[in-house]
Amino acid sequence: MENIKKIILWTLGTVFIAVAVFGIMWGITSLSTMLKPSNESVEFPDLSKNIQAITNIKNDIKDKVSTDTEKDENGNTNILLVGISGEDYISGNLADTIILTTLNRENNKANMFSIPRDLWVKDPDGNFQKINEFYKIGGGTEEPDIKASGPIIQKVEEVTGQKIHYTAIVSLSGIEKFVDIIGGIETEEGKVNGEQALMYIRDRSKPGGDFDRMARQQKLLMDIFDKIEEEPIIDSENPEEVLGILTTLSGYFDTNIGIAKMITLDEDIRNLDTEDVGLYTITPAQDNLLYSDYTDLNGQEIYTLHPTAGYEDYSEIHDFIANIVTNSKE
Repeated sequence: MENIKKIILWTLGTVFIAVAVFGIMWGITSLSTMLKPSNESVEFPDLSKNIQAITNIKNDIKDKVSTDTEKDENGNTNILLVGISGEDYISGNLADTIILTTLNRENNKANMFSIPRDLWVKDPDGNFQKINEFYKIGGGTEEPDIKASGPIIQKVEEVTGQKIHYTAIVSLSGIEKFVDIIGGIETEEGKVNGEQALMYIRDRSKPGGDFDRMARQQKLLMDIFDKIEEEPIIDSENPEEVLGILTTLSGYFDTNIGIAKMITLDEDIRNLDTEDVGLYTITPAQDNLLYSDYTDLNGQEIYTLHPTAGYEDYSEIHDFIANIVTNSKE
């Protein structure tokens, strides 16, 4: 039974940590129809009857298909997390969270680079607007939709100079539900429940504004990761109850990672230590990479951020990130 509890724990943790940070998920009820490899013969048992089936599926697929993930010349697998506000929130189809994560499987190190939502960039039609509009530009709605991620993937690649291998779209509203499921978490501001955690990562009223919020989003993910590493959070022995929770959470994200790749990335996540995850925010305070300004948009002055090197000149940002990810392979 202890092994089953661990499976439950890591399945839940993967949904909003491994998915949220690295775009991984496996073990939801709809695996049998959603994730079955189209060109491989894999027998899917009835998950609603036996939680152990999750592990059986994982091992069966691992034996029959390649689980190798894409990686760059530095050995990094690069995953883009796009967090949208979601339903029942103003501008629910805008990207409030944009994080590029690089995962190096050779040395179990990772880096997270948060890109500010107010970055003023050129869209596919040649017009300038904030980068947080690019999920919407792709047809994104308040519901996570990986099919709408094309424009924001392309722009983040331009800004960072890094090839994105996989992407996850996550509704931040799901963070609230997940934090409540695991019984709250400890943050630098004390223990918080789901509602408080959501406020913690959305609040821009503090002196640091959006820049501090970007850092808090990264810290919250690390706090959750630490908790599911250290505590036996899920005690339920009822597979239907657990899978019901997973089904509920599955509505809060979408990803283009196939089940075989998820298996490999899931195992890589378990080998990570939060002390080996570098946290970076692309801001004016970070090596003077950006500067702030007010830009006229249809007669209204809006707050915007621009590369110090010049409009659409991301060379300094490229160098900053490249230096970090290159050294991470050592």
